[in-house]
Amino acid sequence: MEAFKTRLATLLDNIGDSADTDDIAKALGITEAEVYEQRDAAEYFQKILSGISPEASQMFQGKLKHRIRCSACGTSNETEALCWSLPLSVEPSQHRHSPYNLETALENHFGRSTVTGDDRIYCDNCKVKQDATIECSWKCLPQILTLQLKRFQVDKRQKCFGKITHHVDVPQKLHTKDCGYELYARINHYGSLAGGHYTARIKSYETGGWKCRRKYGHQGPNLIMTLCGYEWEENRLGAT
Repeated sequence: MEAFKTRLATLLDNIGDSADTDDIAKALGITEAEVYEQRDAAEYFQKILSGISPEASQMFQGKLKHRIRCSACGTSNETEALCWSLPLSVEPSQHRHSPYNLETALENHFGRSTVTGDDRIYCDNCKVKQDATIECSWKCLPQILTLQLKRFQVDKRQKCFGKITHHVDVPQKLHTKDCGYELYARINHYGSLAGGHYTARIKSYETGGWKCRRKYGHQGPNLIMTLCGYEWEENRLGAT
């Protein structure tokens, strides 16, 4: 663990310069043959958290509560799960140039949804699949909230995955029911499901400015945000 933290610290110290990623790639178990394979940012974010101290990783850890209620008999089932990043669906606007709001995505994620037809859920009390309502809520908010935008969806006509390139409006400050967060980092993805690369922007605590780690100079519609991080504001708003 100490060797991993040393390699990570060296990489972070060189953000904005020509940083060498060979050591950290080896520490994450990425071979030379796998370096150019398409990987998920959230996947390796979680790997990095598992490689640092438990105390540090707990800052990113939240707990979600899921509730499923059978529409026929009213029986409810509740489960809890830890999470290090929250995946949010990006729903393309009818107007292509209209941005999708991140706060709307959060509201949709935690709103009540109903499953019917082929998506019905098996009810242990009814002993058959039934329509059901599903709700998700925070049991415990993380100190640092990481949001992952689900940028790929199945194109039914092409019968393959397509990338959702719509712009997402990301606020500098984000307020949940019990807590306020401030944006401090974001990761962008350039390319498609077949290949691409990531760029990162991180807010400096010293200057308040943004540092950009970009290996390539690509810009354009396919350069879109896929992961963003928020941390509690200094005046925490009664988070429990």
